Amino acid sequence: MSIANINAWNNATTQAQKLNNQIAKLEEQYAGNYSFTPFDRMMGSRQQFTDNLGASKGVLGM
Repeated sequence: MSIANINAWNNATTQAQKLNNQIAKLEEQYAGNYSFTPFDRMMGSRQQFTDNLGASKGVLGM
């Protein structure tokens, strides 16, 4: 894998971590508010996103 590809992967992982942090803040903000549950329908996708982010960070040593 070229250095350019690794750098692009590193950048994408960094951006994904920022997005993950924003999602986590929203989850905390609306915890316990049962009239607002946008993440219920996306739990499978959310878990897959988190798993892939963790794997990516692990491979990259982040």
